[in-house]
Amino acid sequence: LLALNGEDLRDLPLIERKQKLERFLFKAEKNIIYSSHTNKGEETFSFAKENNLEGIIAKKKESKYIGKRTEDWLKIKCYARQEFVIAGFTTSEKNDVLSALILGYYENDKLTYIGKVGTGFSEIEKQKLVNLFKKIINEKCPFSSEIKIENVIWLKPKYVAEIQFAELTKDNLIRQPSFIALREDKKVKDVVLEDKWKI
Repeated sequence: LLALNGEDLRDLPLIERKQKLERFLFKAEKNIIYSSHTNKGEETFSFAKENNLEGIIAKKKESKYIGKRTEDWLKIKCYARQEFVIAGFTTSEKNDVLSALILGYYENDKLTYIGKVGTGFSEIEKQKLVNLFKKIINEKCPFSSEIKIENVIWLKPKYVAEIQFAELTKDNLIRQPSFIALREDKKVKDVVLEDKWKI
């Protein structure tokens, strides 16, 4: 609540503005719902993760409304982690060594495309990965259905990567992925989509 009855409330602490808003909405139409808050941040975040929610908003209760991004209001996202098979990689004019990894998982013994990841690795890590990939270059796309991707170098499915991501899209692709590490302890055929992501 930024203003009420001609009074500018932006300099009031958040908790006071929320109290005024709650009192005001108590008299309002029933189809307007007041959004309450909790002081149990860690418990709320755990609940969000367990229920595959995007995350939580954390706000300092004494903060004033400034109208721009500050450290007083934070969006804390719940990121998931899972291993995926590396099926290929792309290059670009900007990243001629490695631009992104092409990822998949096994479903009924068929490799299924789940997206690509282009962040999370340093230039040194990129070069190390490409050095590994040189021995397993594959002329054909390893996925069960043809995937059209520009500047791709297909690989034999031998390596597994641990990936952090926000969620799966409606098209069953990873959103906001980031490379964490190569998982040489994992067998590619063991990489399946975790049950919590299945619709």
